[in-house]
Amino acid sequence: MSLAGIIIAVAGGILLVALLLMSAALFSPIVFTFDSANWQLRIRWLVVVEYWRRLPGADGAAGLSIAGRPMRLAARSEAPRPAAHEAVPRPRKDRAAKARLGRFAFRCLRQTRVRAALLRNARRLWRGLAGAVSLSRLQVAMSLPDPAWNGMLMGWLAAGGFGVSRGRMRDVRVNFAGENAVVIEGRLYPYRMVQALVGALVGLLVALPYGTLLREWRASAA
Repeated sequence: MSLAGIIIAVAGGILLVALLLMSAALFSPIVFTFDSANWQLRIRWLVVVEYWRRLPGADGAAGLSIAGRPMRLAARSEAPRPAAHEAVPRPRKDRAAKARLGRFAFRCLRQTRVRAALLRNARRLWRGLAGAVSLSRLQVAMSLPDPAWNGMLMGWLAAGGFGVSRGRMRDVRVNFAGENAVVIEGRLYPYRMVQALVGALVGLLVALPYGTLLREWRASAA
């Protein structure tokens, strides 16, 4: 095989590996876990990457591990604040450009078609981002001050309080030991988030009335 063929084969292999890694990154969910008992937040991605951090008010530092190997994180240091300087006046040209952009945005928002396109795609983006997140685990341990209240709460949950069946409340546990804790685990799917962003952007580009925008841009310069 010639040198050019070897280079092309190596470049193709590298590109294939990069595409596989990108696909794995997009289709592997990012798992967020909040544990109130340990006052800790954990983030896992691609099975091999894990980050944990103690929440404010709890002792302990953050940590990071890759493929089971702990990685050392740089310690946070308080950087000295720079001395206050006098405000430098901005050039008149910059102020005029910002004023024109402000007038342009205000005039565009007064147009019904522009507002409708923005609101429609904002709702589409919100629905897409909401669909990219799912609750995968919820464990609750509750203990009220009065044991009688705990007994009534146990009976109320068993009877389907708030109309929720016992099957869906299996991870809600009432105890008499004063234990109150919650574990919440959620999953963020990157490919769904990218899909929502791209869909909203394409929908906005298609729906915007460009003739109106051009007319308002010219008018804003007056």
